Amino acid sequence: MTDNREPAVYPKQMFHASMDPIIVYNKQQEAELGPDWSEKYIYGRYPTWKYHWTKPAEIVNNADEDAALGSGWTKNPTAFDPYKGARRAGSDQADPVKWVDEWPVPGLSFEDRNKIRAQLWKADGEFWKSPDAPAANVDSMKLAFVGISKVLFQAGILTEQLLQNEIPLLVWDSAIAGGWWRFASEIRQDIFPEQLGHYFVWRDDSKDWQELFRSETSEQRSMLSEVSAQPQAPPARDQAASPALGPGSPTQVEVAPAPEQNGRAALAATASEPRLNGVSQREPAAEVRPRQRGARRRTPDLQSSRERLDLVNTLARELATIKPELKGYCTAENLKRRHPEFILWEHIDEAELRELVDGVEFTPRAFAENLTLRKFGITSRETLKKDRKKIRKAQQAKRP
Repeated sequence: MTDNREPAVYPKQMFHASMDPIIVYNKQQEAELGPDWSEKYIYGRYPTWKYHWTKPAEIVNNADEDAALGSGWTKNPTAFDPYKGARRAGSDQADPVKWVDEWPVPGLSFEDRNKIRAQLWKADGEFWKSPDAPAANVDSMKLAFVGISKVLFQAGILTEQLLQNEIPLLVWDSAIAGGWWRFASEIRQDIFPEQLGHYFVWRDDSKDWQELFRSETSEQRSMLSEVSAQPQAPPARDQAASPALGPGSPTQVEVAPAPEQNGRAALAATASEPRLNGVSQREPAAEVRPRQRGARRRTPDLQSSRERLDLVNTLARELATIKPELKGYCTAENLKRRHPEFILWEHIDEAELRELVDGVEFTPRAFAENLTLRKFGITSRETLKKDRKKIRKAQQAKRP
């Protein structure tokens, strides 16, 4: 039988998609190359030009050189064109509040989300005043970060976790959706290699982006610390030591608060005993009064305790909010215009507010507690300590 097949011709050139052509001289050499090689020409990826956002174009000859370039490179020299040139406002797709409704923060009310929208629109307005300024995008993002943080602080739900993770992600999402940061895409591309929130972005290495909100985060931490700091109070004295009293004595001794002292001498107090308009920020002295043995104890009034503690927490947050503002020039009227929703204005008198504006040192929580004591006609912080204890007991009783 005659074999009509054409014999293989050697030497011949073999082609590969990413390697230079080579010549084989026999069938065994061809077989050793493997299935990725072919007699027919294969369009090769290399050598090729690669282009970058900020770096000069380069030629790469193989996959290793390509990988060594890092991220942000592409073979298409026009891929960057849509993201260059002057910005144009008024795009129908620009929406800085696009992701607010989907932001997964427990305890965030509808009203608080609206307040966050207001902060984002405020930052958006600042951006479009000078959109092509060198730091316009970063400045607006920092403004949004501070505004969102304050909303959560006032709502009583600001945490370290939110400062570190959730708030920065919302700010980046909002900046991209609003057009402040335009180096981003909804899908991964060679020039957008990094996923950030709902988008893929490119960020150059001229800045430490992980520290973008560092100063703003520190400021918010200080506010959290002001609110959480507990004033140093004298040790509680449940019973007074008296040799005249012992087992079988007809009376027991109970600590009761002494009336709060008033007077304008408060302004002369030192930092260790701060006062504002006669309102002391330190625990007042206690007096001893007898309680008859067998006297009926009052049942805990949880509602009143909750009201007092809620007022303390709210006033402390509001005082911590305005404290940084008092370091610069401001007036009482300016403070009220900036924060018209604060209940602080209902509890602090004009003389006390003037003293704050004049620079009198104060601790937000300590001052908030004294305003609360005055509101409820109480003379000792010991009552607030007992309120906290009652609330904790009530919560523990509800647990299975």
